[in-house]
Amino acid sequence: MPNIPQEVVDPDYRFFELAGDHYACGYAVGKATELRQLPAAEDPQRALRFARACADVVREIYPPLLDEYRGYADAQGRPWKEVLPHFSLNHPSGEAGGCSSLVWRSADGHVMVTRNYDFLSSQRSRHLLYAGPASALATLGTNASLIGGRYDGVNQAGFFAALHLVQAEMPARLSPGLPFHLVPRILLETCTTVRQAVALLLDLPVLHAFNYLLADDEDFAVVEAHPSAKRVRKGDGWLAVTNHFQHPDMQRFHGRRTQAHSRRRAARLEELARRPEEPAWKWAQGVLRDHETPLCHHDRVMATLWAVVADLTAQRIAYCQGAPCQGAFVELAWPAKEPPATRVQNGWPAAGATS
Repeated sequence: MPNIPQEVVDPDYRFFELAGDHYACGYAVGKATELRQLPAAEDPQRALRFARACADVVREIYPPLLDEYRGYADAQGRPWKEVLPHFSLNHPSGEAGGCSSLVWRSADGHVMVTRNYDFLSSQRSRHLLYAGPASALATLGTNASLIGGRYDGVNQAGFFAALHLVQAEMPARLSPGLPFHLVPRILLETCTTVRQAVALLLDLPVLHAFNYLLADDEDFAVVEAHPSAKRVRKGDGWLAVTNHFQHPDMQRFHGRRTQAHSRRRAARLEELARRPEEPAWKWAQGVLRDHETPLCHHDRVMATLWAVVADLTAQRIAYCQGAPCQGAFVELAWPAKEPPATRVQNGWPAAGATS
C-alpha cells in the first residue's frame, strides 16, 4: 500500500436531494454553497460580454438552466452579472486532470462503467446530487461547485455520461458556447440513449477541450470534443477514456503536449480490459484501486476525489467518497422520477439512502 499523504484541505463531501423546478434546485444549492471563484479575466468587460453571449447559447439550447442560475443568484442575493461569468468560466483552458474511465460489456452482456475522478487536492467541493426537476429526467451525479454542473452520473433511463479534461491548443478566438460542466447535465436530463446523446453533442457548441464518455444499457461511445472539431470513437467490447484525444483527426489539437501520463493510464486500462474478471461488479471496483500506473492518485497536488462504478443493464450504481483504495463503494438507489423533499446532508449517503 502506498504512503498516502493527508489532503491539503478539509474536503466538502455533501449530498443534495433537490425537488421542484430548476429555479428551486438552483435556489437550494445557492443557499447551501458559496459561489466558486473563477480565474481572473484580463479584460473584465469583454469577458462579461462573452459570458452574456454564452448565456444566450444556453437559453437557446436548454432554457431551464437559466432558471437554475437565477435561483442560485437569488438565494445569495447576488446581481445577475456576478453569476454570468459561470456561463463561460472566463473560458480558461483548464488545469491538468487525471480522470480514468473504462466501459465494457461483461460476460453476461451487461454494460459496465468504472471511473475515477482525479483533480487538484485543493478542490474542496465534492458534491453528489439527486435531482428530478419538472420536465426532465431524474439524475444522480457529481459536481464540484460550478452552478448547474455535472461531472459524471446516470439518469432514470439508464444513460451514463462523464467528462474528461484534455489539455489542447485552443483557438485564438472563441465563439460563444457551452462550458464543459453543463454538457453532461444537458445530456443526462434530455437523453435516454447513446445514439440520442451523440447526435445532440455533435451539434452543441463547446468552449473547452474534453472527452465525453456516453453509455447506456446496450451501447457506449466517446465524443472527443474541441471548439474547432468533434469526433466519435467507438470500441469493440470496451473503451478506455483518459485525458487525451485518441481519434486520429483530433491529434493535431494537442500541439506539442505529449499527454504521456494520460497515455500510460489508457494503456493500463486497455491491458486490464483485455482480461476482465468476474463477477464484473467486484472487478470494476478493483480496477479503480490500481496503483501500477497509477489509476488511483494520492499526490499532494493531485488526488482521486471520488470514484463510481455502474452496471447500466441492471441499473446499479455505487459511489466511493475519496480514494477507492481507502474507501468503500456504497450502492445507491437508482434515480427515480420524483426525488424526496429538498435537503442537504454532510457526507455522501449510506446504502439505499436515495430511495
